[in-house]
Amino acid sequence: MKNGQDQKYTALRKRIDIQLRRYSLPSIVNQARDVLFRCQNGGNYAPWHASLLIEFAFLAKSQATRNVTSSEFRKLYQLMDSLASATKRIRDLPGFHFWMRRMAFQQFPYKYSHQPEFIARQHFLFGDRDNPRLSQKFQELHGMTIEEFSQWAFCLMGFSYAESTNTFTPLWFKTLDKFDDPNGPLVKILRALSVDQQTLEKVIEVKHQKERGERVHFEESVFFRHPLYTQKPKGLWHFQEYSYFHTGFLQRRLIDFAYDSLRENDANEFMGHFGPGLERYVKRLLDYARVDHLGEKELKQKITKAGRVADFVIEEDDSRIILEVKGVEPSTTAKTTALSHILASDLRKSTLHAITQGQRTAKALLDSESSKKKIFHLILTYKQHYLSTGEILESCIGKEFLDAVLVDENGVEQFGRDDLFLISLDEFESLIEGVSKGETTFGTFLRKVQKSQKESENMAFVLRQHLAKQGIGGFPEFFKTAVDASFDELISRVSE
Repeated sequence: MKNGQDQKYTALRKRIDIQLRRYSLPSIVNQARDVLFRCQNGGNYAPWHASLLIEFAFLAKSQATRNVTSSEFRKLYQLMDSLASATKRIRDLPGFHFWMRRMAFQQFPYKYSHQPEFIARQHFLFGDRDNPRLSQKFQELHGMTIEEFSQWAFCLMGFSYAESTNTFTPLWFKTLDKFDDPNGPLVKILRALSVDQQTLEKVIEVKHQKERGERVHFEESVFFRHPLYTQKPKGLWHFQEYSYFHTGFLQRRLIDFAYDSLRENDANEFMGHFGPGLERYVKRLLDYARVDHLGEKELKQKITKAGRVADFVIEEDDSRIILEVKGVEPSTTAKTTALSHILASDLRKSTLHAITQGQRTAKALLDSESSKKKIFHLILTYKQHYLSTGEILESCIGKEFLDAVLVDENGVEQFGRDDLFLISLDEFESLIEGVSKGETTFGTFLRKVQKSQKESENMAFVLRQHLAKQGIGGFPEFFKTAVDASFDELISRVSE
């Protein structure tokens, strides 16, 4: 950030603090919550500004008792808009894609519609049959099984779609058997998702322990981890009122709850079980779509001198896809940094290492048998990184860092940057469904992406957009089976 721009940002930030101390904290929170809720149906407000304003309000520690009016709040919001304009622009960053990526982390979570089918995925990644250790750990942490959590998560997801209000009490679920059990899963899930004012203040203080500067505009809102807000209990618990600020907060937390809470508890232990579990799940998807592929074990038998190899190789008539599976999410640093070398350093052990492994695997396969198939390298990540193509990756980390892993010791590339793609798990699931229906193949889809990326009118930032343009979407059929089973179980428990 240029010095003059830096000074402008600091001055605006102080001005916002002064204004916030003029009004009572609850009135700021209530106005911002209403704005966030209205943003779900359009409007002139940016929800990411409103949610950050709540964090600033807690940090201001106002002792005022006067409530902010609607017009006064609009002026506060306008100051937040000006503050956002004082953050780093395209000219201050390594390039357009770098700037766009920061915007994506800031804004896309509010705009993306989360489908209830994504909750079903937790059955296959964390369920007792597929990953018994993580299933047991989840039950120890939360006092309920993954299946119980999923059923009530479907109910909460249904409320967020069905109702025109953002406030509810457990009585909304009164038709369900044992909804008012004080030790039941509904109580436990609401407690796990909610915070009161005092707890929220502590959460925000922890997040802002160090001066964040302009990076805070691109960090994940605290409400993605704590989507429900409640006052201190009054009377019986099932009359307790809960509200959420934005459906995106609630829905995404429900979808990622098992992953996030288990990882937060013990990241090393979690990744030790989750990585292999995710690979098993990817194999299930490949088998479901009847995709001809080799797993790591078969690859090691075929190319015995290769050392470490990719997780999968997909073989098609005219294409060979090297598939590497990474059960990672981007770190806060990777999301918010304004420096290419910092991002490259953060990606070194995951994405960049995966590229090296892909090159090694591709070379070993060619050494073992000649082939004229087009080679693609696909890196699958659990969460979205907004680095969908090799070109975008190079734009964000710099040519020298990408060249270092694309070119081997002999100066040879087995696949080029145009043949490199990063795909999130939900994008991969949609692609698998298209392949299973015969709508496309991996090679066909990736060739069309390459062509579109060279045409300015057809370029896209994430593979989800390319999937939509090619008419590919939906969920694997076994997702629907799991959803139907959960709903059947819920229906069977409806009170007479």
